[in-house]
Amino acid sequence: MCPFEIAIGSARGGIAGVHGFLRLEKTDGGGVLVREKKYTQDHEWIELSDDGKTGISPLLGPPQSPLPPCLRYHPTNSTNIPPPGTIGISAYAAKALGDVVYVELPTKDLEINAGDAIGAVESVKSASDINSPVSGTIFEANGVLEEKPGTINKGPEAEGWIARIRVKDGGEVEGLMGGEEYRKFTEE
Repeated sequence: MCPFEIAIGSARGGIAGVHGFLRLEKTDGGGVLVREKKYTQDHEWIELSDDGKTGISPLLGPPQSPLPPCLRYHPTNSTNIPPPGTIGISAYAAKALGDVVYVELPTKDLEINAGDAIGAVESVKSASDINSPVSGTIFEANGVLEEKPGTINKGPEAEGWIARIRVKDGGEVEGLMGGEEYRKFTEE
């Protein structure tokens, strides 16, 4: 498959008007697969891979490329989708935090429940826990953030991802917000 990502947004609100991402992938059979990020109210997001069991790279290409894969936002601003996925904080949360100076990452093989803290982000303004949008087992953390925590500010929903998770119950993703619903949530 050859993924193509597109940013969804408008001239108002959000970070640079971006309110979510979609990933369009051409399938071997000539069809097109569309994925959406999902978000939490705590401003985390999640996105799943094709097999629904492993995380995928949130952005294939330069940070300005259009749309990332199947993501859902948890009502707490965390995004996580069925069995496997990639978790991060939303652009909205990154902007509210300001310049990130430290990221506490989760450990490999950490078993968690939806809503559990898996790490923390510290900025010049404040500190905030990073909560998992779904239950599962962490199988990878973004080691780049240990040396370059500011990567979260540059690409919170792309190269600034926090962790990859094997999702325990894909049904938990259904309770997360899509990009448009999340945009409205952040405007309240």
